[in-house]
Amino acid sequence: MASYDTPTESDFKHFLETYSFDTCSDNDVSIHRKLLTKFFNIFGSSIDTNNLTMFDIGCNAGSFIKVVKTLPFANNIKIHSFEPHPALCKYVKNKYTDVISNEYCLTNTVGKGHIYIPSQSVLISSIINRPVFDILRTKPGADKTIQKVWKYETKFNTIDNYCKENDINSIDYIKLDVEGAEYMVFEGAAQMLKNRKIKGGQFEGTPGGTCLKDAGTSFDMIKTLLNSHGYEVILDSSTPNDVLFYLKSTH
Repeated sequence: MASYDTPTESDFKHFLETYSFDTCSDNDVSIHRKLLTKFFNIFGSSIDTNNLTMFDIGCNAGSFIKVVKTLPFANNIKIHSFEPHPALCKYVKNKYTDVISNEYCLTNTVGKGHIYIPSQSVLISSIINRPVFDILRTKPGADKTIQKVWKYETKFNTIDNYCKENDINSIDYIKLDVEGAEYMVFEGAAQMLKNRKIKGGQFEGTPGGTCLKDAGTSFDMIKTLLNSHGYEVILDSSTPNDVLFYLKSTH
């Protein structure tokens, strides 16, 4: 059984000095822009752009926020971000001071849990102990040294509980990128989905993807769950790894 290192404050500082946020977010920015454009085209004038709430789950370095800030009605959007990596959460909090930044994971339970964080390849951090982490232990990261994989304790919460705690009655858009734990996040939004309080959003995890397979879930499981609550799920070749979903009865 693999052993895991516990990160220190100096580890996080080292990470900040060797990781290129802009380079790693370029591709994500293009994907977010395409999906957001499609979402607002679907809803057209039926969506109230004067008061919007968006969740960025698996925020990383804030590529989704970067795109949202370019929207013409960006000042009317309240963004709640969720990123358990302390250095990344701090980075986003300092860069986007109006965003409500939460340094923890959203999943299907409330309490404490662990996330596995590669010392450099943080884009694939996950609460799922994925086989790829053993491979990363043999490869150098951005600083040219062999990577470590940290097992880091953090807070877990659900969308339902977070909305209850913060008096959030509805969510207009969710961006979800949690490296395999997508189905678990949707499970934790059972009441919001059932009551059709989430208008739509995007998630990473198309048919055949390894992240969902590693978690013992699948694209079909997510699609079935969303369909059962009245959501349309759209696959598009222009965003091969990301999926758009929206509540059919509201557009």
